[in-house]
Amino acid sequence: MFSEYDLLRLQKTFSDFSLDDICRTTHTDLPALYKYLEYYGFLYTLKGLGVEYYCGYRKPKGRAGRWGRIATFYWRLSEAKGTIFLIHGLFDHVGLYQPAVRYFLERGFSVVAIDLPGHGLSDGEPTVINSFDSYGDVLANTLAYFRSRMQGPAYAVGQSTGAAVILNHCFRAKKAKRVPPYAGIILLAPLVRPARWRSIQIVLTLFGRMLRSIRRTFSSNSHDEGFSSFLSQGDILQSRRLSVRWIRAMREWVLTFEERPSLDVPACIAQGSKDSVVDWRYNLPKLEEKLKNVSVCMVEDGMHHLVNESPEYRRPVIKGIDHFLSSLIDDK
Repeated sequence: MFSEYDLLRLQKTFSDFSLDDICRTTHTDLPALYKYLEYYGFLYTLKGLGVEYYCGYRKPKGRAGRWGRIATFYWRLSEAKGTIFLIHGLFDHVGLYQPAVRYFLERGFSVVAIDLPGHGLSDGEPTVINSFDSYGDVLANTLAYFRSRMQGPAYAVGQSTGAAVILNHCFRAKKAKRVPPYAGIILLAPLVRPARWRSIQIVLTLFGRMLRSIRRTFSSNSHDEGFSSFLSQGDILQSRRLSVRWIRAMREWVLTFEERPSLDVPACIAQGSKDSVVDWRYNLPKLEEKLKNVSVCMVEDGMHHLVNESPEYRRPVIKGIDHFLSSLIDDK
């Protein structure tokens, strides 16, 4: 069990991120860290794999630094085809993404993952952000830090809001006429516009000035009932409220999406047909307008949290990603 007490102790003892110090994963060294690593599956991810593991707090410079320390995790293979930058969704954190981390490691990719501001172990008031540009700043700073330290080309993988963060980074790089930051991007249930968009706008207009946050309702976003139960009952890193500032930032993202430049970066989108979180029927055409080189993998009856879906719904996602990555590597 990973308790509130363990969390407070870990936040006080979590070291500064450094590639000079491989993370110690024994109980005797750092008991709170060990409990965290064990509880969220990090130890299983490392089992049987020849990988160096680093974790700790990194304080970004510049605009990205205003949100405080960013919990950063790096799984480095001795020889890698490339480096995956993995970005979680709203309310999530890196601990929930161990199945994805192991998948990429087994296929020969090193992995970098971060807890976004206000999520997981990172600093910040839960789910508070002023703009998705701020998330993009943190991701851009993370990539810049690892650029000279990583192996092979960089690829980005994002779930829902994480996909929006990756797109934000790519859009802004294109607008600034910089080199595309990634050799390829994988967007899982990407957020362009959420479901129930009109209702959200009405509520924000009527009550946005009176509220700082709204109560979160846990809904089933995966056919894996154990995962859904864990989110609502076993994960103390899940915020029980959603900041109105996050909703405003999301609204800005939706309303300005049409203004974003088109992208040449190869992209793969995986989307479940029973996703009730994002308005995928609206989103997919909008994304296909912006992404000149995109393939779409529709998952029949798949729900929103594709990283933690049941095996039968993950299989087509894995098949699509395998094909996408193989095509990129074969082209080199």
